[in-house]
Amino acid sequence: MTESADDAITRFADVLNRQGFPFHYAALNTAGEFFETRKSRWFFQVAEFPVAVGGKDTRIDFILRKDKSPFLLCVECKRADPERKHWCFLKAPYVHRNCDYDRITADQLAFNPAGDWRIRAVELQGLSTLAKYHIGLQVRTRGPRGEKDREPGQPLAADEAVGQACKGANGLLEFLLNNPSCMGQYKGAVVVPAVFTTARLWTSEVSLKDADVFEGEVEKDACALNPSDFLIYQYHLPTGIKQTLSRDTGFRDLADALASQYIRSVPIVSAAGIGSFLRLFDPEVGNLTPIIPEQHRTFVE
Repeated sequence: MTESADDAITRFADVLNRQGFPFHYAALNTAGEFFETRKSRWFFQVAEFPVAVGGKDTRIDFILRKDKSPFLLCVECKRADPERKHWCFLKAPYVHRNCDYDRITADQLAFNPAGDWRIRAVELQGLSTLAKYHIGLQVRTRGPRGEKDREPGQPLAADEAVGQACKGANGLLEFLLNNPSCMGQYKGAVVVPAVFTTARLWTSEVSLKDADVFEGEVEKDACALNPSDFLIYQYHLPTGIKQTLSRDTGFRDLADALASQYIRSVPIVSAAGIGSFLRLFDPEVGNLTPIIPEQHRTFVE
């Protein structure tokens, strides 16, 4: 092999790995193996599915469907920067008044008694044992202590990946609303965005409300980290990546609007946790509860 050919192969492998395609398809293969061996009920539907939301095009890395159900998992694969591979998550002590911290929220596309399709926020029941967090931080794995973990103005890798997953999920909702035949026999869909990543996931139970109010800091001893294979990230959707087809206006207050319209639960799954997540994340159709009760629900026509 010539030196130029060897150099091209080296550079090609480097670019290929940095683009994330190997992790994307290896993760999909892992999901397929767990379904084929009956360790999971999630099976492959499509890869690189194009959708649009807010006038912007994107592609969903791959979509899994739960067997014999309307649940769809829109997966964004994220190969973490080797120098920033620690993703750390913690809980917010305040989210909104009367917050249900155990709630897992997704979007359901369902046929409305009024005679048309509606998108509504629903709570996925039976998943209370899954750990839920509200804040994600990216921590360097290499470099001198005190070096900045990211450049000013750059999004955290976790938030960037979660935003992309949610953009794909919202685009899929719009696509299905315009192409209901793609829902097949289920006559509806529950769409859940998720992130599969090579990052190492950590969780902390540090109490932010007990921080020193004068210095705005917490003690190092309070910041213990625990490794995690997967977790639920309670993400607040930016309005620019949210589908515009929900027409609920029956909000009782700002807390109701935030909970029903903007907070969505996004599983973040490490490479090591793909199998266990797909086995344990097992919502059922009969356990869907609307975030806004029907007696409070109104619509804009």
